[in-house]
Amino acid sequence: MTKSKLAIYLLLLFYIISFVFIGCGASKTSLTQFRSSARSELGNQFTPAKISSLSVGMPVNQIEYLFGPPDVKETKTFGEDIGEPWEGLVYKYYTKPDPKYKYVERRFCNMFVFYLSKEPPVLNNWIIEEDLSSNPYYS
Repeated sequence: MTKSKLAIYLLLLFYIISFVFIGCGASKTSLTQFRSSARSELGNQFTPAKISSLSVGMPVNQIEYLFGPPDVKETKTFGEDIGEPWEGLVYKYYTKPDPKYKYVERRFCNMFVFYLSKEPPVLNNWIIEEDLSSNPYYS
């Protein structure tokens, strides 16, 4: 094999590997955007009745039953700053665009934090951002 053929094969291999990494990086973002836009089209899953039914200690599968699968699922360590660390599971649901942002798209993010030391994980706390849009003091 000549040096020029070897160089062409290596260059081709480099391009293939680059496209694979680019594709992997874009897929999560695209999926999140698809889920949040689909959630907006289906209507608000975060109704007052569902939100008022939330309580500390609810199992993770009950949250998924109420609101569907999350857009983002991640684990995080909480409480390290006060010397009482605990592992948590964070569910993020992106909903409609936030009207306060005019030059960038920023969606409301409803977030649920679960305590991982129990099986199944149980709800520790939550933040419902979308509700704030109807609040007259949110301006």
